[in-house]
Amino acid sequence: MTAQNVRLAGLVPLLFVAFCTDQVVGQGRLPTENQPTSSKLAATETVESLKSKILETTQKLKSIRVCSLGEYENRSLADANAFYRVALCAKAPHFLFYDSAHGHDSMDWQLDPYRQRAYVQKDHVYNEYPLDRMFFLQPIEPHDPLPGSLQTAFFFLATGHWPTTEREAPRYADLPYVLREVALSKETHLHLRPELEQVDGRWCHVLEHPGVDCLWIDAERAGCLVQREVSDPKTGRRLQRYRLLDHEQFADQIWIPRLIENTVFQANEPAEDSSSSKEITSRTRIVECAINQVDDTAFDYRIPPGALEFNEHNLNEPPRQVAAGGLDQFDQMADWIRGDRISSITVDPTGSARSENGTVPVSTLTLSIAWVVILISVCEAHLRLAS
Repeated sequence: MTAQNVRLAGLVPLLFVAFCTDQVVGQGRLPTENQPTSSKLAATETVESLKSKILETTQKLKSIRVCSLGEYENRSLADANAFYRVALCAKAPHFLFYDSAHGHDSMDWQLDPYRQRAYVQKDHVYNEYPLDRMFFLQPIEPHDPLPGSLQTAFFFLATGHWPTTEREAPRYADLPYVLREVALSKETHLHLRPELEQVDGRWCHVLEHPGVDCLWIDAERAGCLVQREVSDPKTGRRLQRYRLLDHEQFADQIWIPRLIENTVFQANEPAEDSSSSKEITSRTRIVECAINQVDDTAFDYRIPPGALEFNEHNLNEPPRQVAAGGLDQFDQMADWIRGDRISSITVDPTGSARSENGTVPVSTLTLSIAWVVILISVCEAHLRLAS
C-alpha cells in the first residue's frame, strides 16, 4: 500500500463521522429537546435573511379559513363546558368574513343571542345579528382598516397572519406587527439574538425590538412563528405572550398552529423576572383550517327572510323590514323552547312536569313563551344598539 493510499484510508473514518453527525449549520438538522447540547447554539441567520424568509412565506398566503374554539370564563357556567367559537375567512386584497358566538352544554352556539357576523367587501360591510335577523350596512374604503374589533381579532394578533394585504394592518406601539409588515420594515429597531432558543422543543431564532416586541421563529420551518411576547413600550414590562403549538403544514411553507396559549401577565410583574406568576392563561384550539381555498362567495351577505335593517347613525329611527317572510323564525324559537335548551330548568320539584327525556313538554303556554322570547330578543337588540 502506498503512502498516498494510507493517507486516504485514514480519512475514511473521519468522513464517515462527519457525514453521520447532525450539524448545527446551514440546513443541517438541529438537536431536539431529547438531544440536549452541551453548548449553546449560534443563530444561523441575520436580521435581513430571516426577514426575507418570513416575507417569502407571507406572500404565499392568499386566503385562509379557520374555525376555533376557545376557553370562555363564566362563573355561572363553570361546569357547563362554555366555549367561544369563531369562524373566520380572510382573503387578499380586501375581504373578511367573521362569525363569533358563545355556547355551552345547554345552548347551541347558533342560538347565542349575542352572536354576530360581519361580511367585509371592498367598499361596504354588513354587520348582522343572526338570531334577531337584524343588520346594518356601512361604507368602507378599500384601504381602510377593518371596522371595530375586527382589526384586532385574536387569530390575527396571535399568529401574525394578515391576508387582507390592501387594508391597513394592526400595529403595536406604532410599529409593524403582522408578519408581512415586520418582514418589509426598513426601520432599524429589530435585532437578532446571537443564540437560538428552544420553545416547545423547537429551536428558534429570536427577532426582537427590545422592550416592545419579541418573536420566536422556528429555525427549520421558514417563517413559522412559535412564540411572541409584547411589552409595555414605556416600562418594558411584559404584558402578554402567545405560544403557538402543534403546528401543521397546510401549504408550502405555511404552518398553522392547532393550539394557541394566550397568557396575560400580572400588572405588578417586574420586567426582568420571567418566572413571575401569571394572571390568566387561556387556550384556543383551531379545529378547522384551509389555506388558499376560499372562494369570493364566502363574503357575500344573503339577506334572510323577514330581516330588519337599522340605521346605525340614528338609533331612534325604527328598523325597517327589507325582506318578506320570516315566519320560520317563530318556528326556530319554538324549537329552541321545547328542545334541550331548557332541560336544566326545574318546573316542579317532583319532576312531574317533565317528559321522559327530561325536557318540558310542549303546551300552549310553552309556545306563548316563544313569542315572549322573540319580543325580548328584539328589545335586547335595541338596547345593545343604544348602548
